[in-house]
This record gives sequence, structure tokens and C-alpha cells, in this order.
Amino acid sequence: MATACSGRVVTAEEMGQPVDVRQDRKVAEREVTCKPAKPGCHSEHLRKGEACYRLARQEAEAKKYYVCAATHLQMGVSQARDWTGLDRAQVYERLAESLWEWQIREEGREAERVVKRLWETARAFTIAEPQSVAAVYFLASAQLARAREAFLHPPPTPKKLTQKQIRTRTTQTPCQQIKEIEGWLKNALPRTLGTRHEAPYQKLNAEVMEAKRVIPNCSS
Repeated sequence: MATACSGRVVTAEEMGQPVDVRQDRKVAEREVTCKPAKPGCHSEHLRKGEACYRLARQEAEAKKYYVCAATHLQMGVSQARDWTGLDRAQVYERLAESLWEWQIREEGREAERVVKRLWETARAFTIAEPQSVAAVYFLASAQLARAREAFLHPPPTPKKLTQKQIRTRTTQTPCQQIKEIEGWLKNALPRTLGTRHEAPYQKLNAEVMEAKRVIPNCSS
């Protein structure tokens, strides 16, 4: 699992599996032209997304490949109707990681936009794979990023809200968002003990505790 700071996951090399970089580059550079309704089109997007994901971890142009991975893994997920022979949890985890790695390479509104996509993806991940601690991790990471942004740069309150603003505004304060994350982590943390997820969870939990300390009247 990636962490908010290190982005560490177990690579194919570490698992003793060869990675064909040349072949991955060919797949990543090939345009996917199939129509969504075509049987197997989702597999073509997933294949390209996986190739870009592996390249992002090895190539100098990491951002370029994380954008590619996030784009095509998300297209593959949205089009998939049959997951036979595919590891849905792994696909979702790599999609979420790619979005996280993409957003830390952005600034300002573009970073916020990618965080929003990560939050939405992680929500879908928790629904598709409710037992996945990785899903909870990325949902919590995205919500923590949004809570920090809302605390540091609170949006101005307009005199009159548009219908779109009414539909999309959050009703939670940053403190409420942080406390919701705390509950998610408390429930999931015991399932991470002794696994590759334990260290990232412990680090994220420490970040949540620090956020609670910084936000006024939120430490109780």
C-alpha cells in the first residue's frame, strides 16, 4: 500500500517477478481506440493502466505515467462488467495510489481536483471491496487532505448559493471530517496488524492526531 509520504508498495521486482520495461512502454504509448460498449474494451484500458503504473515507479517521468495509469485504470473500472480473471481489489488499489501520487505532484486547484477524484474513487473502492483496508486507507487519506485544505483555506461564503454550490458543498467542518477519519481508522487498524498495511496506517493515524491537535477545539 502506498503511504501519504513514501508511496511504498511491493514491486514486481521485490516479488521476484520480471518486469518488461520495453513492453510496458509499447503498451503505454499505444492509443486505446475501442468503444466502451465493445466486449473486452475495459481490459485494454486496464492493461494500459497497469503498464503506466509500473513505468511510473521506474521512469523519470513519474507524473506523466501516474496520470496515464489513473486515467486508464479508471476507464477500465468504469467499463468493467465482468471481473473474471481480474483482481478487482488490486486494480482499485493501484488506481487510488496513482491518483494519490498524481495529486502530490500538483498544486492549488489542480491538486484539489485530483484529491476529489481520489475521494470519489476510494468511496467506490470501499463499496466494491468492503473488507479492503487499502480502500479505507485511501479514503481517509483523501478526506484528511480535503480537511486540511478547508482548514487552511476556508472557502468564502457567498451571499447567495447557486444550485450547483448547494449540491456540492460539504456540510462537515474540518474537525468533523477529522473525527470521521478517526473512526474509520479505529475500525480498520486491528486488521492491519502484522501486514504490509500496518506501518502506513500507523503513520496516517499519527497525522490525524496531529490535525486534531492543530484545529481549535478538535482535540476532545
